[in-house]
Amino acid sequence: MEEKEKLKYIGWYQILGGLLGNGLILWTILTNQALSKGQVLAILGAILLFSFSIYSGILLCKYMKGGIKLSLINQFLQIINFSLLGYSYSYFSGLNFSVGVDYTNDLLLKAEYTFSGLRFSTNEGEEQICLLINIVPIIIISMLNKLNSETEELQEQESIVLG
Repeated sequence: MEEKEKLKYIGWYQILGGLLGNGLILWTILTNQALSKGQVLAILGAILLFSFSIYSGILLCKYMKGGIKLSLINQFLQIINFSLLGYSYSYFSGLNFSVGVDYTNDLLLKAEYTFSGLRFSTNEGEEQICLLINIVPIIIISMLNKLNSETEELQEQESIVLG
């Protein structure tokens, strides 16, 4: 498969993940009668993250400068999911297949599989201690780094021929 095709597939993956995430946010807004200030802030943050995923995907699909860099940032934000003494963070735009440990009551191996989502909380009072690593963005980062290297090599070869 050609580099441009691979970039387009990854771009569409990010676009669809962002659309699904924003769709879930819209559903959340429509099904809640009243939202607290904290929930509104969390929703705005989620909209920004999922919109960033869409924007990164569009840049990749159009082979525009910065598309790979923004996509790498988007994927790095999705690697680590944690809950620690009332604070938690997990963001995934697209697929989430996470593995890790839950040390809340005992040391347990844990695996999760879900689609687009965001969980961010502070001072929830939960005594949960959990660390998960999302495998999907690691694979995508590896692909993007390889594609970035191949793209740079092609650009260097073209500048030598044209120069």
